[in-house]
Amino acid sequence: MLIQWNDAWRVGNSAIDYDHQMLVNITNQLWDIKNNPRVRNAEIARILGQLVEYVKRHFEREEAIFLASDYPHKKEHIAMHRELTKVVEDIGVVFNREPDLLNFDEIMAFLKRWLMDHIVKHDMGYKDYIGEGAKKRRHVA
Repeated sequence: MLIQWNDAWRVGNSAIDYDHQMLVNITNQLWDIKNNPRVRNAEIARILGQLVEYVKRHFEREEAIFLASDYPHKKEHIAMHRELTKVVEDIGVVFNREPDLLNFDEIMAFLKRWLMDHIVKHDMGYKDYIGEGAKKRRHVA
């Protein structure tokens, strides 16, 4: 297992928290199969495709929540989503064309770093603007 989910990473929105857990699970699936000599490239490509689609859905869901909130950094966060979506899509495209061109260990290190940055650093920044955090902010204000 590459990443162990931690409940401290919850942002207070059940759909987003579930998405984060699923992104961790999909990334862990890739990690788990990387050293299995019986796994074919088609299986890796399938899981990479699953990751790309889930990243897109997750970012769409997050962005809809941003737009309905008073989160002050939504523009920057959405721009970061576009950049990360492109990187993950590019990994899938390159793998489908020339799987031997990619260093799987580097991809996994990137995915781990990206997920940790995305969830623990960036997404924690909007925690106080959505879900329970937003209710607490309104109550204090």
